[in-house]
Amino acid sequence: MKRSSLSRAFGLILAGILAAAVACGIIALMIAATRSAHAHGDAAWIMNNERTKHCCGPRDCEKAPPHAVVEQDGGWFIPDTGQMFTTSADNVYPSKDGDFWWCRSHEREGREPADGNVRCLFVPVET
Repeated sequence: MKRSSLSRAFGLILAGILAAAVACGIIALMIAATRSAHAHGDAAWIMNNERTKHCCGPRDCEKAPPHAVVEQDGGWFIPDTGQMFTTSADNVYPSKDGDFWWCRSHEREGREPADGNVRCLFVPVET
């Protein structure tokens, strides 16, 4: 009888450990899903816009640093990459807050190294 009780107790302990491990795994997946949904932070407005969401990856879009975008020849020049954007370009959009924003190509695991070029530029709208 002792052996049977011991086996049963051991089985219950293992079942409890397994249930706890499964619960921890589910919680971890829920946290990961929540973080990826909010990974854009301040740039979430870009990802949430149907017209501009193609510009964005989880860490691709951000407010451009001061003086990183230079107004030049009726458009905008990015000295860091040598890129020139015009008002009629398909990848130029209005900024939500009067600041310059951009989405840049970044290296992703398992892919070729990215060049850091600006894919989409968000420019202040003159009123």
